[in-house]
Amino acid sequence: MLCSLEKNILLAIDVGNSRIKYGLFIESFDSKTNRLPLCSQKITMGIDEPLLWDDLLADVPREKWASIRSLIAGANPVGIQKICNHWQKDIPAAQVVSQSKSLPIKNGTKEPENVGIDRLLNGVAVNHIRPPETPAIIIDSGTATTVDLISSEGTFEGGAILPGFELSAFSLHHYTKLLPLLSMKELTSQQTLPYGQNTSAALQSGILWGQVGAIKELILQIQSTLSRQAAIYLTGGGATLLAPHLTFTQYVPDLSLQGLALVPNYEA
Repeated sequence: MLCSLEKNILLAIDVGNSRIKYGLFIESFDSKTNRLPLCSQKITMGIDEPLLWDDLLADVPREKWASIRSLIAGANPVGIQKICNHWQKDIPAAQVVSQSKSLPIKNGTKEPENVGIDRLLNGVAVNHIRPPETPAIIIDSGTATTVDLISSEGTFEGGAILPGFELSAFSLHHYTKLLPLLSMKELTSQQTLPYGQNTSAALQSGILWGQVGAIKELILQIQSTLSRQAAIYLTGGGATLLAPHLTFTQYVPDLSLQGLALVPNYEA
């Protein structure tokens, strides 16, 4: 059951395998609308980087820090525990959202307890914005890329998992003797030809177009099982690299954070 007009300051933290996203939600939010809560401040950093709390909470007066509600979720239990161990003492302890049954979304998979909480949070957010009675496909480009299906009834039905950009680059380097390791900066540099004329360019082309092609084919295969055209959403750290080649998608950069921020609105 949705509550209306949440006014509390909320800190949502999404802990991934290689990065952590901190999102601060300050503005009042009317959950009866079909828009997502607005992230007022967001910081993304490496998994081992220390957070500068004063930077994240610059727009919150210090005397209000004690009233902040914090939610942590993600696919990295070790990273979550590390954040909890180094929590800011002036902010109440964070609530760790770790079980799918605590989320406002039905899980139709055969092993619901093994579905990454980040994938379900994406579903929570998409269920809030997708057109009525319309299925949705969610592409999340991170360490791993996921292509997931939300049914027209709002159930998380499962999806596909494949290596993301950086993991692909690392694997090609790590499991061969001569292929260089491409950085994310190199992966995102402009490549005009679909075929590389040196080794780095060939890697860049293979990783980029392999990712684009795999996602397009997965969308086609998933769509073939549906009776209605799905709404398609794109999110994740690698989404800006994919977006120019997946122009039929709706880009929502903070989908998992916004899904996490929605959770309190479903509490009784």
